[in-house]
Amino acid sequence: MSWLALRLGSAAEAGKAVIQTGPFGSQLHQHDYVDDGVPVVMPKDIVGGGIDESGIAKVGHNKAQELGRHVLDAGDIVFPRRGDIRKCALITPQTEGFLCGTGCLKIRVDRELVLPRFLYYALSSDEVGSWLERRAVGTTMLNLSAGILADLELRVPPIEVQAAIVHAASAYDELIDNNRRRIKLLDDSVRLVFDEWFVRLRFPGHERLPLVDGLPFGWSRSTVGSVVRSLEDGDWIESKDQGGDDFRILQISNIGQNEFRETGNFRYITEETFRRLRCREVTPGMILVARMPMPIGRAMMLAEMPWRMVTAVDVAIIEPDDEQVDGHYLLYHLNSDANLARCDALTVGATRPRVTRRNLAELPLLIPDKAVQDAFHAVAADVFAQRVTLFRQIEKLTTARDLLLPRLLSGELTI
Repeated sequence: MSWLALRLGSAAEAGKAVIQTGPFGSQLHQHDYVDDGVPVVMPKDIVGGGIDESGIAKVGHNKAQELGRHVLDAGDIVFPRRGDIRKCALITPQTEGFLCGTGCLKIRVDRELVLPRFLYYALSSDEVGSWLERRAVGTTMLNLSAGILADLELRVPPIEVQAAIVHAASAYDELIDNNRRRIKLLDDSVRLVFDEWFVRLRFPGHERLPLVDGLPFGWSRSTVGSVVRSLEDGDWIESKDQGGDDFRILQISNIGQNEFRETGNFRYITEETFRRLRCREVTPGMILVARMPMPIGRAMMLAEMPWRMVTAVDVAIIEPDDEQVDGHYLLYHLNSDANLARCDALTVGATRPRVTRRNLAELPLLIPDKAVQDAFHAVAADVFAQRVTLFRQIEKLTTARDLLLPRLLSGELTI
């Protein structure tokens, strides 16, 4: 069966596709955003092929109706217009009805031509990513346009072949998603323990401890900067310094709330650049904090990783002093709702809001006695080990899928 060359712009001219940019900035203002409303997808929300809702902005329903032409349907593909233009997201029934935001583009193709998930696989391939980067404009930050996407040509097999390819690749995706759900459930279980013990103060043995100045006996108040061995910014690595494959550069987009986000488009530096710039290597046990949105202040702790890594300058590196504070306790404190709200209130800068390293050091921190910290460590460390196992399974499944997909998409391997 023959494969067809499908140019997205030609399909749009024939009424078989839509390539549309999100609303102009003049159509969306700061006062339009609300706490409870219709989610608006921004480039930062495009994570791992889907939409990360943890820090997504929302607008009121009246405003959403005004922007009705930007509503996303299940099967649409969303691209960022600037930055990491290789990444894209497939809109699912769970994210249907969200709005395509300023800074994004949406693609919709008639399902008689292309199945949505096949289109997503094709558009997120390395071949298409490289093509887009070669044609994007900008030096410090790549910019994508509807015109560039209109020129994109895809090789598309008959629908039944697309369905077979989707079925084969989706089997990996389902296993990956299942592991991600298990990781979230594990993390949620530790969050519940943290809230019960350190917010509500119902820790084991709390009934037997008297309160002194509003705290359980043996507990104290301190600041984050007072109980860590170091708190430093990541490395300033310019575009001209990037290249090679010795060290991956971890960025704020890779940091979730106690989760590593695989964006699919890492940058690298060489060993020589690492030494010349005197970069700091990320090692297990360090806590990495995003100093920019969203949300500002979110943190993660790395276990043993399959690559050597450094961090970008907007990621703060914390090394806990184990004699004063348990690393797992500090991690969950940093990711607590109360602490994230504090970080948000401390942001500086209008165009690029961020929290400073000094502000992070001055964040208040409750120091439980050693016995309670040790008890929490036992709970959190066990979950952390289970999460690491699941992450490694995800890495293996992702590698297997990414080896299979290019061969399927090129027609080299038939099903």
